[in-house]
Amino acid sequence: MSAARIAHVRSVFLHWQAVSAVLGAFALTLSLFVWRSISIFQDGQLLLFAFTFHVFTMLTWGAVSLPLMEVGRHWNQLKTRAIPQALMSSDKADATFWLDVIQETRPFSTWNVVGAASIIFGALSAPMLHTLFSSR
Repeated sequence: MSAARIAHVRSVFLHWQAVSAVLGAFALTLSLFVWRSISIFQDGQLLLFAFTFHVFTMLTWGAVSLPLMEVGRHWNQLKTRAIPQALMSSDKADATFWLDVIQETRPFSTWNVVGAASIIFGALSAPMLHTLFSSR
């Protein structure tokens, strides 16, 4: 639960968030172009490219997310191991203090993860959904 570990988890998260934003911007730009071309030219061959592009983008995002998932898993293990140590303290005030610290220590907000994931999914799905629903 050291400051260095918290900083490491935070830096991995910020790296993941930045790469996700770049990937989302790239995916949105190319998706808009491809789905607009599909809508205008009615070219079925572009559909195969579009779906392949979406699959590879999701696989890339999954690969980019692996380090964050590993650091998050390790972080949760550290917190899980720290709880029994705090409970074994003979001083109840000390144990309560450390349990509060363990519970409140969050290197990043869950809402940041949800927001970044929503941006990626939105960047991938918005152009396709717009094309599918505007052509009818």
